[in-house]
Amino acid sequence: MTKNALHALAIGALFALGTAFAGWQAGLGVYSALYEMLRDSGREMLLESKRTLDIVRTCGWLSGLGLGVFAFWRWHRSGALDHPGFSVKRLAVLAIAGAGATHLGYVLINDASVEAMVLTCFAFLIGGSALAAGFFGARPARFFAGRFAVAALAAIAVLATSLAFDKAVSQRYDSVERKRDVWVRIRVPQGTPLPPRDAITVEMRTPAATVKGFAIAWEDTDTRPYLPVNFGYTEMTNDRTLTVTMPGQPDIVIKLPFARNPVPMHDYSPWIDLPGGLSYRYRVN
Repeated sequence: MTKNALHALAIGALFALGTAFAGWQAGLGVYSALYEMLRDSGREMLLESKRTLDIVRTCGWLSGLGLGVFAFWRWHRSGALDHPGFSVKRLAVLAIAGAGATHLGYVLINDASVEAMVLTCFAFLIGGSALAAGFFGARPARFFAGRFAVAALAAIAVLATSLAFDKAVSQRYDSVERKRDVWVRIRVPQGTPLPPRDAITVEMRTPAATVKGFAIAWEDTDTRPYLPVNFGYTEMTNDRTLTVTMPGQPDIVIKLPFARNPVPMHDYSPWIDLPGGLSYRYRVN
């Protein structure tokens, strides 16, 4: 096998890994779309498992890998990459091969420390971009430098777009089957007796289980005290009832309004009124 053939094989492999990475993200998009379609009909539980998400994303990865191999082979055999000057196909190879090299670096060292992962991915990005730029010629040097800069910047753009999409979409679905942490603030009318937290019982009930929670110290806001309570859960259900019991007072019963698989929240919900002058707000982590 000639040197040029080996170079083409290496670039083809990196390009295929880059399209596989894109396919992994596309699998998340497909899963998200199917999940939301089923949610509208109340059947989202059919997809509510981390295994299902991993299967869909793996299918996307394999599809992207196959598509990348086919596209590069066809472009290379037809000479579409041999024409001098700018072309969309050349730019795609430069960008996606660099992204594929970075993806390879991440896969090889994803169990290492954050510092090692960052350094390895950066090294693979630089190496992959240089390899892709050299595929279209290493002379003259200024042209190689220009192609290298384009490859590195385009690969960074591809990776940044993919990771932004992943962060925006995956929070709801990557946390399937993981424990959720819920904080609820219950505001009571002014003048209400405030028992010590050790005397307060907190329970979150579903049709299948009862989860114990806890209260912490009373706090004040707008002259009305509120009680922060916390509980965790893993069961996916819309039927959740929070019951807070205080000595000498009626139980506070709250039908929690968030979805079976809620998106993690960066802040508390607005205050929601309850009978008897009570109100509450919640946050799901």
